[in-house]
Amino acid sequence: DDPAAWTKYARGMTAPDLLGAQGIVSGGRYIYVIPNYGPLATVGNEKLITRSGIALRYDTERPISDAAAWEAFDTAARGAKPGFVGGVFDGRYVYYVPYGNAHGTGIHANVVRFDSRAPFTAPESWQVFDLNEKLTPGQPNIGYAGGAFDGNYVYFVASTTADSRPAVVVRFDPKKPFDDVASWQRVDAAALLGQPALGGFWGAAFDGARLYFLPHENTPAGEPCSSRMAVYDTRKALDDASAWLHVNLSEWSPNLCGFASGVFDGTYLYLLPCLRSTALRIDTRTEEIVPANAQLFQRWESVTGATFDG
Repeated sequence: DDPAAWTKYARGMTAPDLLGAQGIVSGGRYIYVIPNYGPLATVGNEKLITRSGIALRYDTERPISDAAAWEAFDTAARGAKPGFVGGVFDGRYVYYVPYGNAHGTGIHANVVRFDSRAPFTAPESWQVFDLNEKLTPGQPNIGYAGGAFDGNYVYFVASTTADSRPAVVVRFDPKKPFDDVASWQRVDAAALLGQPALGGFWGAAFDGARLYFLPHENTPAGEPCSSRMAVYDTRKALDDASAWLHVNLSEWSPNLCGFASGVFDGTYLYLLPCLRSTALRIDTRTEEIVPANAQLFQRWESVTGATFDG
């Protein structure tokens, strides 16, 4: 609560057309800001929020208030559509998770990748791969929200189409070429688990062995938010149904739904609420994901991001 401990930076000094971000990624010396919201646009009598593809990078060896510590690159220069939710760092590359506009008005799946060993503002440092066009041509576009890296693969979490909440998970093998379809794998967790109501994830968290896909908005089932979490054991094949677990958190508490952020501290996994006010802590030292190994915390307010500082 010490005001002197805080410093702010007005992003308008570097990227005036970036009005809001959806996540940050730490890549060693640099912090990468994931672009989402752009300027307001007037359509008829309405003002609509546009989306931005202007990525920012901050050099942590300089003061945060120093404009020279910041660089900007518009991913549109590489043909990418704007609007991303979350990012992933695999030790070399930064991946921008594609989303677009909410509720189907401009959903896209243009994964953007930046090589952190190359100049930030050079177009050739950036690549784009369209998950919808390359992996599922002709099918409804899917927007993704968040991802994770398990030390071997980069995962992208499906969140929405124009009229549904899928439970699709896509992963990429960074040891293989980025633009090769064979480097990518896609599964439908709802189909593997036989849970048609599963879907609408927002982000993922990794505990060193298992990936937790966070329930956010529900499939069309009359409920305002989802409590249905999918858990994948990364020690098994992605398309192995026995590697997957469905956990209905509403059976633990009716207030456990609508999460948008997960953090692992080495022992406990924290699920932080966005659409409700109850946070959840799970003890990962046991294989069982049951209420006896968890704690609930009340009175949280709309958390959309968090991290662990060690």
